[in-house]
Amino acid sequence: MTGKSNQHGTVPARLVGVNRRSPTVMLLAVGLLVVSLLGVGVRMADVHSQTRDWRLTVAAAPTRLAYRGGAYLRAGLMTSATEPAGGTLSGGLTEGGGQILIPKIQAAEGSSLTWLIVKDGGREYSYSLMGGG
Repeated sequence: MTGKSNQHGTVPARLVGVNRRSPTVMLLAVGLLVVSLLGVGVRMADVHSQTRDWRLTVAAAPTRLAYRGGAYLRAGLMTSATEPAGGTLSGGLTEGGGQILIPKIQAAEGSSLTWLIVKDGGREYSYSLMGGG
């Protein structure tokens, strides 16, 4: 391996041209970065349009929840004072894996669901129907 000579001695051949980058490689790297950022932005915008959250994935208890044709807005954490009388029934899972609970008082066939509960681990969130019932 022979290198180039300069005033400081001989530079090994493997180091010659280290600071020179091929324009094609740089353009590919920049293009890949732009495409990746664009993909992340599109995904975040999609999740935001569904849930009002700026995230890459849907949360277990999102800010906005679409359920059985209605749109529900998260109102806050449940407390023992806000627990529904008569208990709850399972209503399935959110896209993010949270457990949807329907108050038994609203579970009757034909009854309008005006509020829901979503359980996310040890926390329970209350959701109110947006736009009335």
